[in-house]
Amino acid sequence: MSYRDKTPVTFVAFDVIQHEGESVTKLPLLDRKELLADIIPTDSPILAKTQFIEGHGEAYFDVIKAQDLEGIVLKRKDSSYEVGKRSQSWLKVINYQYAKVLS
Repeated sequence: MSYRDKTPVTFVAFDVIQHEGESVTKLPLLDRKELLADIIPTDSPILAKTQFIEGHGEAYFDVIKAQDLEGIVLKRKDSSYEVGKRSQSWLKVINYQYAKVLS
């Protein structure tokens, strides 16, 4: 059995910044999500796209916390993709976890 057989890898795409040689960064996020769905119509063990939901961010974050996951990213539906920049249209919400440690 090779190393590759023991360690499966899945590429998960979260956005599209170029398509057919053209930049699509100026398109609104939802348009880019539709384009991504056209490019990857069906997820597979090798190639998948991130899932997203519209609205209910607080309830979704509660589920993330209940499962001890890292967090979520909130994005404006009409936001463009700003290459190499921190966008004010995207907000990372981290599920900080704390522990009391005695020395």
